[in-house]
Parts: sequence; structure tokens; C-alpha cells
Amino acid sequence: MNRNSIRRKVAISAVCALLAAVPWFIVSDEKHPGASIESAHVTTQAVEVEHQVPPTVHSSRAPLRHHAPSEGSTPSRQTNRPAMVHRISDVFDQLALESASNDRRSSCILGRALARCHERPKLSMALRRLESEAADLPSGSDAEGRLVARAVAVQAEIEALDTLCGGIARTQITAASRYMIRAAELGDAETAVAYVLEPPLPANVLDDIEGWRQYREQVWGLLTAAAEAGNVRALYLAMGVAAGTDRIAGMSQPIVEPNPALALEYALTLEPSLTPRAAARLAGQTALLRSQLTEAAQKRADDLADARRARMPIGEQKFDPFFDMAVPAGPEHCAD
Repeated sequence: MNRNSIRRKVAISAVCALLAAVPWFIVSDEKHPGASIESAHVTTQAVEVEHQVPPTVHSSRAPLRHHAPSEGSTPSRQTNRPAMVHRISDVFDQLALESASNDRRSSCILGRALARCHERPKLSMALRRLESEAADLPSGSDAEGRLVARAVAVQAEIEALDTLCGGIARTQITAASRYMIRAAELGDAETAVAYVLEPPLPANVLDDIEGWRQYREQVWGLLTAAAEAGNVRALYLAMGVAAGTDRIAGMSQPIVEPNPALALEYALTLEPSLTPRAAARLAGQTALLRSQLTEAAQKRADDLADARRARMPIGEQKFDPFFDMAVPAGPEHCAD
């Protein structure tokens, strides 16, 4: 089957998923009473969809629309909602102004939304690759069906981003890092980890030398601040970097000198938050780190870890870095 036929098949199959893929925003917080800001989107993990025929998507969350209050009535949370806003450009100026006033949530929303806009070219490349691979397979085969289903998911994601990012200039998209960093500096540990793991920067360092220079200079400080706040993802990443065993965001060189004492401190802090399997894997690395330290240094790491754990809320849900490292990407995950 030729590539144009595959594209038609993808376009037809995408109709049933398209409505659920369109993001929407409702502007709000205490500064804008009676509203909330959310985004419905299809995550990039949808690329892994393996269904031969995409199921019809039903959204359990109906879009909220504006209802004008009746004459003489008092505006309330039920009647004073703004109109549905489909594009981040419609609220960009407002959020940028609030971010400049050190509003953490506005910084997070802008940073994460613009970071998603940054993903658009990657998705286009993924779609072309899937279409090309499907075109080489027998028409109607199970293998072709699986690739078409994955292409439909990517196409829906592209449609969602085209709506979310409509009216946003490229110069605004490149500011994603700035807003994510600001949110992180204002205490948003999850956004800090999102920036550390997947900075909204081009894969080729030469395409944004300044952006990658800033990343290298700031990433360790942002990561350790998130670790100090008790974020388990940050603790795990910082432990590996301090131990000299991990790189982040494809850095070919270590961003800090190995520090086995700090790595051990982070490892010991993590232990109560890990699943039994993850804790068993960590035990070997903990023993290796202890072997590099004097008894006095080990004792200090033990004491510091005890003190940090006392400050950390230990949730009932346990963490396993093999499965739980991905940070929710969308702006709807920005906490108040």
C-alpha cells in the first residue's frame, strides 16, 4: 500500500479519537474566582498504543462553558466561569504577568504548556516514520493495523498540540525553559524534575548553545533543591549523579564530581519510599557507596538521612524507578 493510502486510512481512523484529543483551558485561581485551569490531552505515551482498530473515545469530562448570571444574582463558582479557551495564546499574557510576579502555578502552566508545544516537530517525524513503515506492509495485515493504530494516536496528539499551541510564536515556545526554571525555583519540585529529565531544548546542542549552557549550569542546583524537598524522583536522580553512575539529559560528561557521601545520604533517604524490589536493587549500590567511605563519613550520611526522612512525608504508595520516573507532562498537573 502506498503512503498516501496509509495517510487516508490514518485520517479516517483518527476521527473517532480527535474530539478527546483537543485540549481546553479554563482560566483561574484565587486571582480569577470561579474557575479552574485544566488541559485534556493525549500523552506522547499514546505512541505505544497497540490496538489494531482504535476504540471510540468517550470523555467523562464535559467542557465547561460560560453561563451568564441572572439579573440581580450573585456570581458564584457555578455561574461565573469564563468561556472555554482552547489555546494557550489566549491566556499567555495573563500567565506571563503572574509569572513575573513570582506566581509558581502560572510559571508551571506556561512552562509545561510551552514544553508540550516544543514536542510538535518530534511527533511529526514519528508520524512520518509510522506511515512509511505501514506503507511497506501488506494491506489489511495485523502488522499494518497495529502501525495505523499507533499513527492514529500520534495524529490525535498532533491535532491536540496544534489546538493548544495555535497562535503561539516560536520565540514564545523557546521560553519554555525559562518558565519551567522559574516554577522550579519557586518550589515546584515536579517541574524541576520534568526539566531535568526532558528539557524543552533541541536534541542538537549546536541549535541552542545558550539553552544547553544554561541547562548545564542550573540543572544540578534545581535537582538537589527538589531532592531536599523530598521529591523521590529527584532523590533517585541526584543519587545516581552524585555516585557518578548516571548522566542526565544525554550529557556526555558528568555535571558534578562524584560525591559518594552525598549519594549514600540520598540512597538512605530513599529507602522507606521504595518498593521491596526497588529496595533490593538499591541495597547493592548502597553497599558499594559505603565501601568508598570511612566509618565516620558513613555515620554522618546515616544521621543526615535520618534527619531528612523525618522532614519528608512518606506516602503509602511506594516508588520504583523502573516504572515511576516519568513526570506527568501537562499543565493540568501544576499544583496550587
